[in-house]
Amino acid sequence: MQIANQLRSQSQGLLQANKNANDAIGLVKIADGALEEYQKLLVTARDKSVQATSDTNSDDARAALEADVKQLMEQANKIATETQFNGISLLDGTFTNKVFQVGSESGQTIAMSIGDAKTATLGVDDASIDLTTQTGADAAIQSFDTAIKTLDGIRSNIGSTQLALESRVRVNEATQVNVAAAESQIRDVDYAKEDAELQKNNIIMQANQYALQMSFQNQELVLGLLR
Repeated sequence: MQIANQLRSQSQGLLQANKNANDAIGLVKIADGALEEYQKLLVTARDKSVQATSDTNSDDARAALEADVKQLMEQANKIATETQFNGISLLDGTFTNKVFQVGSESGQTIAMSIGDAKTATLGVDDASIDLTTQTGADAAIQSFDTAIKTLDGIRSNIGSTQLALESRVRVNEATQVNVAAAESQIRDVDYAKEDAELQKNNIIMQANQYALQMSFQNQELVLGLLR
């Protein structure tokens, strides 16, 4: 029964590990979805910077484009600072060296960090963007290109983690089924052995009772002959 109990513990641990892994998959999907929207804002801001680079724009037109871009970056920064999973901030640079327990045994983990996506960190905040001149607009294009590339790297890391988590879930599911089957088989065998032992003991007890009964009967027969 000790082996069966150990297998049961492993089976239940695998079930919990998969719950952990699925929670982690939910977390990385939220982070990646938010970053996808963030990148769309960056691309739009870059397009407006390209527009502002041309000297066909008046000063007023460039100022309007700059206002649009800064508003877009405000929204982007909100994504970075407000995206959470279960109260845990994901994109503000604080999600570092986090560990997901994805196995039934100690040390069976997947670690993950998500880079800082705040606009100030990426160099596309209000203080960094100036579209009022051709030179400033050209510099903004380069800044947005760098920011987009940085987010590509963050999303690539998230995607790799998601694949690892999904793979672990599949492995856990297969292992848990086999472990549960092994436990059931062992318990069935142990039950059969205990049942056989019980029947054996019953037979022995009945035989002893029969022998004792026959002994009493023989004693009575001998006494009857002596009378």
